[in-house]
Amino acid sequence: MQAFTGLSRFRMAALGIWCAVAAVMPFHKVLSSPLLILSFLCILFSGQFAQKWQQLKQTPRWWAFASIYLIAVLAYLLSDDRHEALRDLNVKLYLVLIPLFFALFGEVSDAARRLLLHAFIFGCAAFGAVALIIAAYTYMTTGENQFYYKYLVEFTYIHPSYVAMFMVFAIILIAYALITRWHILTRMQVGSRLGLIVFFMLFIFLLTAKIAIASMFLALTVAFVVWGWKYIGWKRTVVVAIIGNILLFLAMLALPYTRERMLMLLRYNEVNYTNSVDSREEIWKAAVQVWQAHPVAGTGSGDAQELLVEQYGKNGFVVGVEERYNTHNAYLQVLVETGCIGLALLLGYFMLCLRWAWQDKNYVWGAFLLLFMLNIATESMFKTQSGVVFFSFFNALLGLGSGRK
Repeated sequence: MQAFTGLSRFRMAALGIWCAVAAVMPFHKVLSSPLLILSFLCILFSGQFAQKWQQLKQTPRWWAFASIYLIAVLAYLLSDDRHEALRDLNVKLYLVLIPLFFALFGEVSDAARRLLLHAFIFGCAAFGAVALIIAAYTYMTTGENQFYYKYLVEFTYIHPSYVAMFMVFAIILIAYALITRWHILTRMQVGSRLGLIVFFMLFIFLLTAKIAIASMFLALTVAFVVWGWKYIGWKRTVVVAIIGNILLFLAMLALPYTRERMLMLLRYNEVNYTNSVDSREEIWKAAVQVWQAHPVAGTGSGDAQELLVEQYGKNGFVVGVEERYNTHNAYLQVLVETGCIGLALLLGYFMLCLRWAWQDKNYVWGAFLLLFMLNIATESMFKTQSGVVFFSFFNALLGLGSGRK
């Protein structure tokens, strides 16, 4: 508690609210919003506005972090349908507000940062437990199996891909703690952390989010190689890593529905909602066609969706018209809405953050950025508040204080 003794009551309250934000993030896409606003009010009530202005000037990275919002502003200005574009601006507003909240708060201590990350891990574990309890109750009362894919998370409005990405990030956080604190952890502490990793792995397999599963395999392999190189030698590490990946892959295929979903990667059938692989192929084809008609500056965020649906119709992609799919790829979404200009800005933003993470030797921040960049290749995560809050919150938490170390 000594790490928090220098904080005022209002700043302590803001920190507590941020813990709640981290914990509820997996449960619902809008639960974080009122909590974030409440935390901002706590920061304002703490006073010392001259000091806060100095904090803003002394934390130049918050300007860089918030600059991603300029892509949304550009997409708004390029739109004919300003009403729809304004809605998109509102969804993305936390890309500016969250870095601002953290900058006004001032330096977040290492202890406070760990507390927030632990709250997120707890939230992910609690979400998984609640989902499994609901699925078990449904099975016992109705006989209906809801232990897989979107049915497992049907009680919330968050897509399985988002939940799976959250849990992969939780695995990364636990694995990093094991690597860096291995020599001081007790057997019970190591066992509990490994148990959590196994729980998250099983849940991700049940969700069958393909890109998240690939991210999980990659993250666990890298983490084990780093740990093994340090503690058991490189020869054993390589052998165990290969055997471990094979066993994990076989365990995944032992789950019938997960195996069926994975076989979609190898099988083409008529495009429908159940085969997300084939659907994405049609979605991405239409997105590229829309972009080719507006290559430099794009269509604007207000007009992109209607043009996509129109292109789905021209291509005979009936499900796309009925479901009104977005591009299911954040890079393509930016390309459609703002053309090559917007995509260059987005990639430049990510490269700048990765460069800072590398310079600061902030490996958790770098892993977070790579995880997010990989997972947005199959989902337009900046189009939903879940994706916006997740990215902006942890990017600010991990990156804003990084340069001071």
